[in-house]
Amino acid sequence: MADSRDQLQNIDFLEDSNSNWSISTDAAESTEDAQISGRISQALKKLTFNQNMKFMENFDPEQSNRERRKLTRKITTSVVGATVSAGKRFISSVHDEHGYLSAYGKDLCDCLEEACQGCHFPCTKCRSVKCGHECRTNRKYCIESIEIEGMGVTLKNEFR
Repeated sequence: MADSRDQLQNIDFLEDSNSNWSISTDAAESTEDAQISGRISQALKKLTFNQNMKFMENFDPEQSNRERRKLTRKITTSVVGATVSAGKRFISSVHDEHGYLSAYGKDLCDCLEEACQGCHFPCTKCRSVKCGHECRTNRKYCIESIEIEGMGVTLKNEFR
């Protein structure tokens, strides 16, 4: 026990002229001691290298992992409702990327009339006249019914 304390006291960290760290001991080193001293010197070299670099100096947000994941994420389109994939529950889009109903392939206006050519103002996102207050592109819900006040008429979605 006393020998190990003496060895620890005799270890000196010396800095070379090239900012390389080395370890010198007065006692004879075994192979394990040489491996440990090699690991320590490598760790010290890495620390001095990291101190010279500036944080976020070479960061490119367009090539980051987050951006890459965001670009490769695909919107799932399948049957209307919820589906289960790889143990995760997610809600698929009711409308596809063109605004058609995913399950039926119909281009149904938000007024729920199948023969309607479009009775709304052009959508700001997709320029369709069949979008109501929100764009139909990849929308995750569909309008179930419309109640016209004063007339007592209720239009229901046949494709729901």
